Amino acid sequence: MLSKLSRPIATSVSKKTGIPVATVTRAVEVMVPALVTVLAERASAERAGAGSPASGAQPAGGDLGDLLGSILGGGKKQQ
Repeated sequence: MLSKLSRPIATSVSKKTGIPVATVTRAVEVMVPALVTVLAERASAERAGAGSPASGAQPAGGDLGDLLGSILGGGKKQQ
């Protein structure tokens, strides 16, 4: 299933960056466990009613683009 999801993402990123699709696919597959961990921690903190996110993390409620942007060094700026 991961392959079905990562291929379109890798193709899009490859077109925008010029990085080979195989390289981007591998990077996406490596990043998935980290993304799942961050999302699980956010959900856990939200359920626990944590007042502030862990240092360096963005507040709950951001979208996937915000999360990827924070990991990749871009994305929306939090005010």
